[in-house]
Amino acid sequence: MVVGGMMAVTLLASSVAQAQKRDPNKITEQDKQTYQDFVAGIKRAKEIRKNKARLLTAITNLRQIGIAMFEFETEYGELPSEETAVMVKETTETKADLKAATANDCFYQLIAAGIVQPPAIFTYETPQQQAAKKDVGELEKCEFSVLAVKSAAGNPSKPLVVAPLVHGKETFDRVALGGKAVVLHLDNSVRSYPIEKDGRVLVNGMDIFDPAQPFWSGDVPEIRWPKD
Repeated sequence: MVVGGMMAVTLLASSVAQAQKRDPNKITEQDKQTYQDFVAGIKRAKEIRKNKARLLTAITNLRQIGIAMFEFETEYGELPSEETAVMVKETTETKADLKAATANDCFYQLIAAGIVQPPAIFTYETPQQQAAKKDVGELEKCEFSVLAVKSAAGNPSKPLVVAPLVHGKETFDRVALGGKAVVLHLDNSVRSYPIEKDGRVLVNGMDIFDPAQPFWSGDVPEIRWPKD
């Protein structure tokens, strides 16, 4: 016990001596690494908070989009399509060139029909990130993709609007919402799903866009991505 105590005292004395010899004005490699780790930790925490805020905004906005889409169907007989583009143009006498080729086009029909005000809910930017945008005949900012579904009737779990899809692909961006995807279903429920490493979202153990999914009934889903 005495020997052990003497060793501890010796080590402590050695550490104190080294600390006294150290130049307090000299920045060591260890100091640099500690600082870098601290800054990296702050950045990670900030990014996590940002992703959580964006995810919450995406979920909130999707719920509002769902209400608007189903109100639109009640008024025009189906969800936004090329056919409803003609009906909205005739009904509202808008001068805008209404279409349904992109998600922007589909959502703009809701604006032209007077169901929603532009544009707010069609992005998952937080309120602090959003700038005032004017109605100029098209939806300028859109981050949600629309599935070409004619009616809210049918399998209630069928996806209607999803994010954040990689443009032109059936895979999701794992960065935009912190590794999560958000999906608006036909029953007006909004759910978040983890995005796999390969960018896919799995539902019932299968890719969400797999025609074998019960809610697609063997059909290949038609995706309308946001305007590039």
